[in-house]
Amino acid sequence: YSVIEVADGQQAVEEFAARARDISLVVLDQTMPVMDGREAFERIRRVSAAVPIVLITGYTDTLTGPVDPHTSVLYKPFRSATLTARIQEATRA
Repeated sequence: YSVIEVADGQQAVEEFAARARDISLVVLDQTMPVMDGREAFERIRRVSAAVPIVLITGYTDTLTGPVDPHTSVLYKPFRSATLTARIQEATRA
């Protein structure tokens, strides 16, 4: 995989908006500096309603509101093989 690493949620949104055509999957953590994962998720969805997103969280009670069919939630802790499988599953759909 070719990965674009960002420092925070705001940068994730900016990078996605600038390069949406080149990005086939987004991985967001629920807890990120500047802008949390849920807000970044919502802003990315405004740019693309269909890009697959894997939303990672360690808190089962923080994900409120609808999650669309192009989004997968992965709860911490998890193994790297689980993340890899989730990415493969999301990009095949």
